[in-house]
Formats: sequence, C-alpha cells, structure tokens
Amino acid sequence: MSEYVPTEKGFPIREASTANFLISSIDRNAYANNNPVNTTAGNFVIQKNNSLFNGFFTRIGVQEVVLNWQLPNVYDISGGTGSQSEIANGGFVKNASVSVDISGGAQTVATTVPVGIYTIASALDTMVAALNTAIGGASPYFVVSQAGAQVIVTGTRTWRFSTANNPNLVTDLGFGIAGSYTLTKSIYNSAIPGLNKYPNATATLFQIQSSPFFPFSGTSLPSLRQWQYIDFVSTQLTYNQELKDSSTSTTSRDILHRWYLSSSEGQNPPYQDYYGFTILPTYLPFTERRAFAFPKQIKWMPNMPIGQIAFEVWGTDIQGNNYLLNTDGYEWMMTLLISEV
Repeated sequence: MSEYVPTEKGFPIREASTANFLISSIDRNAYANNNPVNTTAGNFVIQKNNSLFNGFFTRIGVQEVVLNWQLPNVYDISGGTGSQSEIANGGFVKNASVSVDISGGAQTVATTVPVGIYTIASALDTMVAALNTAIGGASPYFVVSQAGAQVIVTGTRTWRFSTANNPNLVTDLGFGIAGSYTLTKSIYNSAIPGLNKYPNATATLFQIQSSPFFPFSGTSLPSLRQWQYIDFVSTQLTYNQELKDSSTSTTSRDILHRWYLSSSEGQNPPYQDYYGFTILPTYLPFTERRAFAFPKQIKWMPNMPIGQIAFEVWGTDIQGNNYLLNTDGYEWMMTLLISEV
C-alpha cells in the first residue's frame, strides 16, 4: 500500500507576538521631579531615564480603558470667566443659584444648591429643600409631586422661577424661566410647566380658572449631563499614524480612544431614580472598564523607540465646546497592545 502524499503542504500559523504597554494617570505622581507638580490626569508627561519601550514592533492597539469619574455635574459656571472652562481648568466654581418670584413679584427668594454630583431626583429635592429653608416657616412652601408622566413643583401661592442669579440649574432641570405667573398653585410659565420623564409625554397637569384643562406635550427632557464625551490623546503615540482620525466636529485631532458618556450596554432597561428619571453617566460617581475586541490599530515605525510621552484628555460639553480637562476629579488607566506585525 502506497503512502499518501498531499500535493500541498500546510504550515503552522500562530499569532504575532505581543507585549502590554500599561498606562495609569496616577503614575504621573512618581515623576514630580521631572514635570510640574500641578499636572492632572488630563495633562501630564511620563519621562524615564531610558526609553519606555524598545523592540521591533509595527502596531499599537488600545485594548482596554478604565475611567474613574467624580467630576460634579451641578455648579454655577459664572464663578470666574463665565464659561465651562472653569470646571475644565480646575478653577473656582460656585454653588448653583436658584431664584423664585412669588405672588406677582411681591417677594423674590434666592438660594443655592451646593456643588456636587446629583441625579435629577436628588437635584430637584435639594433645590426645593433649599428654597423652603430660605423662605422659612413651620410648613414647607414648595412640594414636589407627580402627575402622570411628569414631576411638578407646587407652591402655596402663585410663583415662577426668576431670571436672577444665572439660574443654569433650573434650565438644566427642564423648567422654563420667568414667563407668566401661575393661575393656580402649580408651576406654569411660557416654556415648560413640569419635568418630563419621557419624550413626547402628554399629561393633564392642573386646572386653570378660565378653562377646563390645560394639556401639555413636551419634547425635551431634563439633563444634568455637562459632557458628551472625552478624548484620550497622545501625539507621540499617534505621530506615525498615516491614516488620520477625522470628525464632524469643528475640532478634530488624532486620538487613542473616545469615551462616550452614555449609558452602559448592560443598563437595559436603564437605571432610574426614585422619581423615574433615567440615571445617566456622570449623575453618580463611577469606575468603569471598557475592553475592545478589535482595537484601533496605530501604525508604528519599527526603528523608533517609545520615549517621553505626554498625555492629554479633552472633553466636549453638551454645547459642543471642547476643553482640555486639566482638573482633578477623575483618573484613568489604559492597556496598549504592542504587536510585532
């Protein structure tokens, strides 16, 4: 019996050898002698006496990112320059201001909500409690109640939110500012009479003296999110990248990873607070890990070592403005996969 000899022979195939390049923003503290001591997780330089990485490799891939976030989402940005850059640069921010006019403007009450991290429910309750404290009296003046798909603030007399003191928290919560005084004891103005839990919610809110009912259909939801996404940037690591990143934004740069501040995939249905509003990222402090099955592949010239590296983190706010997040309140880690092929 003759031996079978295949016309084509197979060859063993194995994946390219790889190595981990492990990065932590906290490691910047070990290089205080080489860099400014006031560096943050959003702007620091790692510099050793020798190269950070040597060897023959041609690809760098972002394998996983861990973000520890504790930045506040309620504050008054008028404390310094009057822009979102105050919080981005670790500058002075004030407590969020709230003002109401009562009984046709006969009385104006002003108070603040402390800088912090809030859900919609906790921000609303804290605001109402602060207003009741400012007004004084044996019983609460304002009460939070629910009517169908809405949460409403009611008072014992007619009232409206005032335009005084840059009330950004009130608009973030979805309430209109100024407008008409109420005809009943429930809040009503020319913009939005209550907080919608769901888009396009329709609910009968309250009775008005001159007509049977006032139907309301809203299309906007309250939001305390101050940031849409953050970008992790290192120009030294993306220098060799011939296929450049691009964006529809007016500001575009080569990035290692963009972290969208959206609900996690596992939140289905999403988490809700005790008033039924969705708890979005940044409404609570969080530490989250994201791993990527197919990471971004960054071309690298094999004859170039990885030497001094600078890292930056850029944040884009809800209005689309882009800022270097050079502030305390967050840390991050990243695993880069170094490949010979």
